[in-house]
Amino acid sequence: MIIRKTNSLLILSGLMTVLILLSSCKKDVTVLDTIPPWLKQTIARDMTIIRQSPHLVNNFGAWYRYLYLGKQYFQYENLLSSASLQIFDYSGNRINVFEEPYENFLAFRCCRKLIWKAPGYVDIGL
Repeated sequence: MIIRKTNSLLILSGLMTVLILLSSCKKDVTVLDTIPPWLKQTIARDMTIIRQSPHLVNNFGAWYRYLYLGKQYFQYENLLSSASLQIFDYSGNRINVFEEPYENFLAFRCCRKLIWKAPGYVDIGL
């Protein structure tokens, strides 16, 4: 009988721990905050370049995630870069904001979230 009570207490204790952990987690049911493999590789490459040559333009960039039409898009921002808008879909395909269905992307994108920023990046709220 003592063993049964001990097992019941252990099970109850385990369930309470799981419930506490689940209730304390920050939940965002509308967005999957996964970084696509191509972006992980790009960030890793930039970090290597920054370590080797911190004066290069890579040290001043950042990646943001936006939502548009229910999908995730990733934008690279770098004030020192002469590259035009660099916006990519989840698969890593560059999108053109002047063609359908993206012509309203800049006006209606939402939910800006910083994914990664280089040490020299300064956010001016673009």
